[in-house]
Amino acid sequence: MSFQRILEEIWKKDGIESVVFLDSEGETIWSYGCDAPDVLRLAARIRAFSSAASGDSVSVGQHRFAGHRGRWILTHRLKDGYLITVIFSADVNYARTHFTLGEFYEQLEAEL
Repeated sequence: MSFQRILEEIWKKDGIESVVFLDSEGETIWSYGCDAPDVLRLAARIRAFSSAASGDSVSVGQHRFAGHRGRWILTHRLKDGYLITVIFSADVNYARTHFTLGEFYEQLEAEL
């Protein structure tokens, strides 16, 4: 499966608003669903979520969960410093979403 197709498949999951793939410098390489200005600003700050702790985020290994304006942000660190970030509505169970996305993380790693 192509890299863009993997990201699109993630974006099609119920409750997922946006998917952002960033390089090690925090620059957006590819995204789906990031049309709203506040989501684009949020995507620009995602790199900080992956490297610094804050009061409204939880870090678990390669993953960081954070809440922001009624949304959950799940950031997963891939090899070579790349990041995949999934933004989804607060009414979606973030633990279940993370579990569901595990196979996609593996596919993305294989494409890098």
